[in-house]
Amino acid sequence: MAICYYQLRRVAVFFAGIYCGVMVRRSGPENQPLAWALFVAALIFNPFIPMHLPRELWAVLNVGAAALFGLSHIANVVSSGGSRCSTRPQ
Repeated sequence: MAICYYQLRRVAVFFAGIYCGVMVRRSGPENQPLAWALFVAALIFNPFIPMHLPRELWAVLNVGAAALFGLSHIANVVSSGGSRCSTRPQ
């Protein structure tokens, strides 16, 4: 059961990294380093050619990836002038 969870998480982070990287890259040239960092996260968590790393290193990578996706979200909210989930008329 645990193996299925980690494989599913790898797939989710892989596709989310690619999607978020593309969206951040489209947002403007000032966000290019963040986009490349998301692409690297997708590469690290890719399910097709898995990286076999020690558990301690995976713990650091998991926290780093979570922080990276959080930073990506914050950059998206700031660049759009507010939350995309807002009910305010634009």
